[in-house]
Amino acid sequence: MKSELPRFHPATRAFRFTILIFISLLSFGSYFAYDIIGAVAPSLVEEFTVYEITDTTLDSLESHMLPDSMIQSLRSIKNKQIRGKDQFLQTLTGGHLISLHEETEDKKPQSERETILKYAGGEGARGTVGSIYTIYSIAAIFSVFIGGFMIDRLGTRKASMIFSILVFLGALGVAVAHSIPVLFIGRFIFGAGSEPLIVAQSAMVARWFKNKEIALAYGIALTVSRLGTLFSFNTGELISNHFGGYRYALIAAVLFCAVSLLANVVYIILDRKGENTLKLADAGAEEKIVLKDIRNFKPSFWFVTFLCLTFYSAIFPFTALSTDFFVDKWNIQRVAEAHGGFLVQVFNNFLHMFNTAGGITSIIIFASMIFAPVAGHLVDRFGHRTSVMIWGSLLLIPSYLALGLTEINPVIPMIVLGAAFVLVPAALWPSVPMVVSSERVGTAFGLLTMIQNIGLALFPFLNGILRDATRSYTSSMIMFASLGIVGLIFAVFLKRADKKAGRILESP
Repeated sequence: MKSELPRFHPATRAFRFTILIFISLLSFGSYFAYDIIGAVAPSLVEEFTVYEITDTTLDSLESHMLPDSMIQSLRSIKNKQIRGKDQFLQTLTGGHLISLHEETEDKKPQSERETILKYAGGEGARGTVGSIYTIYSIAAIFSVFIGGFMIDRLGTRKASMIFSILVFLGALGVAVAHSIPVLFIGRFIFGAGSEPLIVAQSAMVARWFKNKEIALAYGIALTVSRLGTLFSFNTGELISNHFGGYRYALIAAVLFCAVSLLANVVYIILDRKGENTLKLADAGAEEKIVLKDIRNFKPSFWFVTFLCLTFYSAIFPFTALSTDFFVDKWNIQRVAEAHGGFLVQVFNNFLHMFNTAGGITSIIIFASMIFAPVAGHLVDRFGHRTSVMIWGSLLLIPSYLALGLTEINPVIPMIVLGAAFVLVPAALWPSVPMVVSSERVGTAFGLLTMIQNIGLALFPFLNGILRDATRSYTSSMIMFASLGIVGLIFAVFLKRADKKAGRILESP
């Protein structure tokens, strides 16, 4: 007679899914911290802008019929460069400008303040915000080479703890930085830990769920991770507004990274218990590059890779500054109006997701969280992977042209972008093991991730400097639409190559 296992034995489903909770939380903090920069981009732009009163500025302001006494106050700081909106307003003398937080029924002082900020503010702040994402991706490119080998050599427990500590220290460095170079250093450390931590997370899932609900386990881990992004965009500016500055949002990111670090500690304790009981073998890193494998890849793999490069370069570099874009072009509110405590305001912000700049940005992620599992199931059942990638790439083009060239409510094109972000990843990532041999899958994923991060390093910076150079996001939207066109071309090439190979990707 077979003896019944204890309720929380490592071989039970309850133990596996308990450990999955902590595996899933590993990247919640890093996802939140990654996107908190984009979430508070409008505040960061104000902080990074350098204000200066020049003769040209004074001539422009005098044409707006500002009071003579105010002009004299501005002359007192002529040719003095001041970084940050708050610092600039505090430096002005004469008492003519209302406080940043002062409410008044008389809109004239506030209008005069905004006029001064418009003409005194220099350009370059958006390029700086974009560069924060660039620094992260540069670190990620290097970590692809190192992270996989560390996991294989040290094991998932030791390697993941190193990566979690780097994530925490990097987020802390960003939060406490009082200069842009220090902020960049913190972001680089954060990126060096965050990307390989995701690889380690995948290895953990494979270790505990191989041949046992592995697709479900991966789906749960990804959903929890993306909750970090969803919370980031919907609470970043709220935290800044409620507690008195964007730095509090960065501190919140540090706290969430600390939670993820603690989750890793709990995972290690549970994993060690399970290993001793079940004699588990450590799963190796799935994403690592073996250079000798690269020359054996067929054209289909390269078409998938460059489609991945163009598609993701059109999504995440856009969301890096989209919150600022919505504020800049449509003057969409940063935080939904609400009365009550902080948690009430958080709930209200989610309730009015389509009415705030960060909430509209998060539509893309929200759509993928809800519909990606369904799309993945349909692709697995019916195939047509190249066709799905073609349609997903096609959707990018009208969406970005509408955002850049029209005044249409941005919610509509963002929903279309959300559909694209559901379709393409659902077909793209499962296609990789189908176009390379099984022994080269790790190299394929590693190379794909590295090339993807080249685009994620380049295009946030280009997005920012285009906005700084043209004082409009129109050029950026045309750039992203062009990436959609290039991606569409690669998807068509992939379909043709797949047809010659026997319609492997189109088959269920």
